[in-house]
Amino acid sequence: MAQHVESPVMEPPPRQAPQPGARPRIDALDMTKGVLVMAMVVYHSFNYSTDYTLGFKYLPFLPPSFILITGFLISRLYFTPEAARDSRVYGRLFFRGCRLLVLFTLLNLLTQLVGRHKAVGSPEGLRYLWDYSYEIYGIGGSHFAAFSILLPIAYLLLLAPLLVLLYRAHPVFVPVIAIPVAVFCAIMSKGGDYFNLGLLGAGLFGVIAGYVPDKALLLLGRYWYIAIAAYIGYIVLTHLVWQSRFDQFLNAFLALAAIFGVCAAIGSKPFAGRELLIVGRYSLLAYIVQIAVLQVLTRLIGRLEPFTVLFFVQMAGVGLLMILMVEGLQRMRNRVAWIDASYRFVFA
Repeated sequence: MAQHVESPVMEPPPRQAPQPGARPRIDALDMTKGVLVMAMVVYHSFNYSTDYTLGFKYLPFLPPSFILITGFLISRLYFTPEAARDSRVYGRLFFRGCRLLVLFTLLNLLTQLVGRHKAVGSPEGLRYLWDYSYEIYGIGGSHFAAFSILLPIAYLLLLAPLLVLLYRAHPVFVPVIAIPVAVFCAIMSKGGDYFNLGLLGAGLFGVIAGYVPDKALLLLGRYWYIAIAAYIGYIVLTHLVWQSRFDQFLNAFLALAAIFGVCAAIGSKPFAGRELLIVGRYSLLAYIVQIAVLQVLTRLIGRLEPFTVLFFVQMAGVGLLMILMVEGLQRMRNRVAWIDASYRFVFA
């Protein structure tokens, strides 16, 4: 999975309509997504520079992070007896997966119109997606399509009704089946040959992590410094001594634990916490905005050299524009009913 990718972002089930029996949402989870969204600005800025390998070099935990959180939220929100008995849950999850699949396809049709993959004699538009359907929808990755990370998240959501059904039969059935499948996906994806499969495995690991009790999450906020020390120790260990097929997944788990712990300790009341909370709740839109802006800038001024003044100016500009758009949308949703309804239909 060590390849140039566009980092995963996914909106959780809507906050305004909690599912029957669902556990309460924790603000630190949304704040964690906010931190990851801001880190993605750095990651994607490197991806669209003259040296796209630097994003993965400095932020290797980002590619699987959001699908891990998506799996975690699926487990926390829907693995309850009440939700598992609600027939609407299965259709809702399946619909969200289909909607994300359609959104991915439409976004790539749009990139075709502006010439992302155009070359002399190459197919365009729907023909391009059809001719490279196996590479795009099967293998995955960013070589043949933009917004490639949306696909494994869509596949996880399409698989979610089956996972909820397994939980309804017996809670132990999910880890018994999901763990070997996730391990298989991780092994098969080593080297980046099966991008979609590898991140689907990361999503299943996230589903299993959702079994962690609420008390353990609260302890992360109290002992956040231990989580940070564990992550730093793991980085040192992998660089000096030990590496495995699961390095990227372990890196993402420990990084998320450290980020969550710090966010839980800070809370959402300070200004920084509030901003992270809002950005995290609009993570899918923020993901699309920053990639779209960087693609436009790349076509206008070309790829910039990393660590130059102009590179950092571009990075800051993309981040600021993303925050302003999220803040503006938040205010418009509170004031205009049809904007709120439209946003829910497309993203929530």
